[in-house]
Amino acid sequence: MSLTAVIIDDEQAAIEALRQELRLFASDVRVIGEATTIEEGAKIVQEKRPIIVFLDIRIHKNLGFDLIEEINHANTFIVYTTAYANYAIEAIKGYAYDYLLKPVNGLELSKTIERIEDDCKDILHKNNVMVSTAKGKEVFSVEDIVYFEAVGNYTQIHLLNGKKKLLSKSIKSIEELGRSSFFRIHRSTVVNVNYIKEYSSKALTIKLINGDHVTVSQRKRKSLSDYLKQMNT
Repeated sequence: MSLTAVIIDDEQAAIEALRQELRLFASDVRVIGEATTIEEGAKIVQEKRPIIVFLDIRIHKNLGFDLIEEINHANTFIVYTTAYANYAIEAIKGYAYDYLLKPVNGLELSKTIERIEDDCKDILHKNNVMVSTAKGKEVFSVEDIVYFEAVGNYTQIHLLNGKKKLLSKSIKSIEELGRSSFFRIHRSTVVNVNYIKEYSSKALTIKLINGDHVTVSQRKRKSLSDYLKQMNT
């Protein structure tokens, strides 16, 4: 399985070191961009839409966590890299998929990539989602999905016909599903923007086409408004 990645680190030597470990231990990962500042990183991630972002936690005087505010889509695996173990808990809270200590160990890196590949197995890229059930596999078009909702370590899929299906993957595992159509409005919710009926940036709520009301987090308010404006231009 081919995966794309962007590396964001303020030390060029660290970027090259990670590239080398990827070549040796995860050759299926293709690095499609790199950056040494938060601003550059945000721009590249928006333009390239990588599946994985390797993100240094401390970049110059800024924290890598700040980049999360700049990413207008949610379907990316964030893997934090740092020399400081004390950032681990905060990294997890900041939407991290995984956390690797520098210097990055090739075997640990390989395990992370394998986990990402495993979490992608039930997700069909482009136009479909495959869900494992007791009866086998069910496939749904992304056009049939109104929104995804985190339920513990699983994800509830809310369908246009009113039915719900449980995906045995975390909401962080949703990636490359018609990327222009899905937006993470909250750490527990990803919506199909085509099915937004009403959006109140003041009340931080969205009414969806199926009648459900979902909450937009404060940190996502501006980026969602900008994203919707961009779609309508």
